[in-house]
Amino acid sequence: MRIQLIKPVALTVFMLGMTGCAPTVRSVDAPVTMAKKGQGVYHTVQRGQTLWRIAQNYQVSIDEIIRINKIPDAARLEEGQLLFIPGVSEVKAVPAKKTDPDKKEFAWPVKGQVVHYFNQHKQGLSHKGIAIKVPPGEPVKASREGRVVFADYLCGYTYTLILDHLDGFHSVYSLNSKMLVKVGDYVFKGDQIALAGSQGRETLLYFEIRKKGQANNPLYYLPR
Repeated sequence: MRIQLIKPVALTVFMLGMTGCAPTVRSVDAPVTMAKKGQGVYHTVQRGQTLWRIAQNYQVSIDEIIRINKIPDAARLEEGQLLFIPGVSEVKAVPAKKTDPDKKEFAWPVKGQVVHYFNQHKQGLSHKGIAIKVPPGEPVKASREGRVVFADYLCGYTYTLILDHLDGFHSVYSLNSKMLVKVGDYVFKGDQIALAGSQGRETLLYFEIRKKGQANNPLYYLPR
């Protein structure tokens, strides 16, 4: 499989104008009309549920749920939020955490504040991941288990790791000060793979989730 690498950009792009909280979506207009026609159901988001898990459980495209509910790129799901699920006839129970042995759920690679969001435009550039502010030297952990397919220095991104999750998904971890794994290593969710690096006055981890080479919003896959 050919791996699409993120394109180098100046680090200042990640460090300017990156404050504020992610908005939430609690009401939509278009889905109401569709619901009256019996073309879907409303799902009430429970604590710990992710958009990824909801889409998987209903067997509906995550992109379709995003589109029909008009979910913005910086939005996170909130407990009690209503999502319209098109093309299904009954509400299903969605587990907050999947317990199957495949462990396909994504986890946060670090604990910190999201200061730069997916598709946020800065200086004419649109970024395809999120930047998380953390303390210097913070351990970076594998979001899911997989194999290290890239571990090297990228201009503008410093030390970068890419994990292949062997099911069409890749995760990207950039702006590290030190890498703790090498190409070919197999890691499990929660394993330490790098240390966050200091970039000027801030320490940031830049994180991407890619599906079949296309960048997806990480916030749609990560638990609240």
